[in-house]
This record gives sequence, structure tokens and C-alpha cells, in this order.
Amino acid sequence: MEVTQPNRIPPKVGHGSEGGNGPGLRSFVPQCWGQLKRAARWLDDSWVGDLLGAVCLFGIWYLLFLFGWVLS
Repeated sequence: MEVTQPNRIPPKVGHGSEGGNGPGLRSFVPQCWGQLKRAARWLDDSWVGDLLGAVCLFGIWYLLFLFGWVLS
């Protein structure tokens, strides 16, 4: 009678360093976070960020006036 070994499930990516499945989530998340911080810093320093902020502010005011009109 032949004894078969149960199938081993490989560890998930980023689950442990001993898995050997390539780069894990631990290196991916800081890389994305760094890109987000760089983009936020660029928006903070440029006129595009000021324009986006003004559009959002006027949009919020418009929505508040619209809700006030609907509820009155």
C-alpha cells in the first residue's frame, strides 16, 4: 500500500520571510505610502492644489445650500 503525503499549501505572499515567494507586502506598502506623500507634498506646493481646494470648498457650500433648500 502506497502512502501519499498531504498537499502542502504554500505560504501567502508577504506572510513570512521564509516563504521565498518574492517581495512581500511589507515592502509594497511603504513604497505606496511614500508615493502618496510625495504627491500630497506636490499638491500642497502647487497652484493645482489651491485650485482643487477652492473647487471643493465651493462644492461643499453649494451642497449645504442645496440641502438647506430641500429641507426647508
